[in-house]
Amino acid sequence: TYLGPPTTGSSVWVELRFYDATDTQVAAHRAPLAPPGTGIYRPVTSGVAPAGAVTAGLAVGMTGASAGQVARV
Repeated sequence: TYLGPPTTGSSVWVELRFYDATDTQVAAHRAPLAPPGTGIYRPVTSGVAPAGAVTAGLAVGMTGASAGQVARV
């Protein structure tokens, strides 16, 4: 996955999340944030599933985003 953060004011992140049998999140591992204006880059995160985890998911988001900002995934 490659991410392109907005040019100003916010940082983009990618997170590996683990869930138990009831679909409750039990752990997460977040890749380092990319500062605004970084351009296209490839974040890397990994983790070992904790005891009780049965599924995993990937989340992408922005910290400090304002209306109209977009992360390209």
